[in-house]
Amino acid sequence: MEPKSVLRASLLRGGFLQTRLLRLLLVAVLMAPASGCQIIIGVLMMLRGRPLIEADFKQQTGKDMLDEGKRVIVLCTSPDVAKAEYSGIDVDLSTEITRRLKHEKIKIVDEHAVATWMDDQGGQINDESIARAIKKFDADYVILIELEEFAYHEENSQELFRGRSRGTAHVIMLKSSKNKANPEDGPEAKADKAKAEPKTTPKRVYSRDFSSTYPVHQPVQSDAVSELAFRKQYVDRMADEIARLFYDHRPGEDF
Repeated sequence: MEPKSVLRASLLRGGFLQTRLLRLLLVAVLMAPASGCQIIIGVLMMLRGRPLIEADFKQQTGKDMLDEGKRVIVLCTSPDVAKAEYSGIDVDLSTEITRRLKHEKIKIVDEHAVATWMDDQGGQINDESIARAIKKFDADYVILIELEEFAYHEENSQELFRGRSRGTAHVIMLKSSKNKANPEDGPEAKADKAKAEPKTTPKRVYSRDFSSTYPVHQPVQSDAVSELAFRKQYVDRMADEIARLFYDHRPGEDF
């Protein structure tokens, strides 16, 4: 069949399906007095899909990371006990969260450039280094994932796997404040402070605790899945749940 014929046939099939769905909706409207509104809701869901859940970050702050021109840095920190379980947890989790946010068209500052720069600054993640990173990369938001707990072995067993994690997801912005004059300042000092650029300090504008256990009911035997595969599966699951805090998504949607 020629390409034009294939395209025409595809369009006809699409139009036929849409027509059938519209007819179903009409029937549902006519039947509504007898069967209630559930039929209409069901047909509308077939046509449009399940409604989106608004990002928790947007609900809490009224801000949207998808706003034009907004740039985001993603960082992750964890305690030594978590790194003893898996030394790469900070890099892997921030990488997977970044990948999901990019998929949703959120503009992420190049994570490799950020990691290299942070290492050159001593590798410490604190308010001072975050403020410098925001200025260095002209970012609007820093998503900081602070892990308090991470493990993927069942407690007291190296032969069973069960993921456990707990922590807080923060969003940090730089806030400007005017240089306040002291009562004892003279006229020149007051004038200098008035001319000086406003001070900028990092401020947490959003914080959300999270925790997970996977699988919930019973651990996985090590002979059923490799350690590497289970660890990746669990980190992916964590990244899914954390990333959804920052973009609208459908109920039960998987990446």
